[in-house]
Amino acid sequence: MSTRNFPNFIEAFCDYTTLMGAPTKFFQWSAVAGIAACLERRTWVVYNGSQIIYPNMYIMLIAESGIANKSTATQPIIGMLKEIPSIYFLSTQMSTASLISQFQTAGVEKRFEHLGEKFCNSSLFSYSSEAATTIGDNKALGDIQVLLTDFYDCGTPNIWTNAGSWSKNLVSTGTQTIYNPCLNILYCSTPTWLLKSIGRQGIAGGFASRFIFVNQFERHQANLE
Repeated sequence: MSTRNFPNFIEAFCDYTTLMGAPTKFFQWSAVAGIAACLERRTWVVYNGSQIIYPNMYIMLIAESGIANKSTATQPIIGMLKEIPSIYFLSTQMSTASLISQFQTAGVEKRFEHLGEKFCNSSLFSYSSEAATTIGDNKALGDIQVLLTDFYDCGTPNIWTNAGSWSKNLVSTGTQTIYNPCLNILYCSTPTWLLKSIGRQGIAGGFASRFIFVNQFERHQANLE
């Protein structure tokens, strides 16, 4: 059994990034996103004796341009994750068809063994230093937003299964099935874009409620000591 290099990864990561000029809370939540990206569906808890909960996270760092170094805060963890071959990154710009295709590719290439049975592991990580380039105004109001909302629940049913875990009939591509999906997200955004793009539909449809929004409204003063 391997041993830990640090008793607490989040604390160690924040110590490592102390002088990088961004708010500590941005580094903390970037570290949480990194842990979730590594765990994928392979760790879970059973809630109330029946409900399966996976540690997938949708995290968005929010600050106006130039006041809190959002992308600076995410780069250290993204650099670490890119060194792990088993973590599959979603493309930054995507359509509904490419999103589904990338999930299906991950499921074909990645496997998880549980109780002697092997399952497709359709786990992906989505990162964007500017959320507008990934789920921009038109996309966020269309199928992309709907799909991201769906994938937060890790399929229906969300147990490990080889019988189909997420299936939907889409106008553009017909019926598509993804086995055992799991998605983790770390995005950066400005408040202006967020208000414009998510809007009433994103709130009513549940998209906004899936995200943890980490806000920094004041200009960050870097600690150079």
